[in-house]
Amino acid sequence: MPYVDKEARRRLESDYPQSAGELNYAITKALFSGLTNSRLSAHLLAVFEQYVEDSGLSYQTLNDIMGACSGAVFEHTRRKGRPHQQEVTVIQILRDFYNEVAGPYENTKIASNGDIPGYEAQQN
Repeated sequence: MPYVDKEARRRLESDYPQSAGELNYAITKALFSGLTNSRLSAHLLAVFEQYVEDSGLSYQTLNDIMGACSGAVFEHTRRKGRPHQQEVTVIQILRDFYNEVAGPYENTKIASNGDIPGYEAQQN
């Protein structure tokens, strides 16, 4: 999934991802880079923030980030043969991003459009 063409790879050496595929590539590359967990966290959060800034805060943008993270983690596990700490770090970063950015966005959409029928009754 994260296999973008050579031109995009060159551009991504000094620029941020502009599409979901490039985002997946950047996350996967970071996973294979050997960064420490704290540097991986800082790097990916910067990539996510820039992607949101460039693409605009929307369901599609948030879905691009969450989907790219999932694909990168699965690809890393597939290629490495077993789960590694870096994958756990990406999932933790994604959870924090969801809680800080996507969750509040979802709340604004619930407030403006209403909740899923029946869902609000199931919340604890």
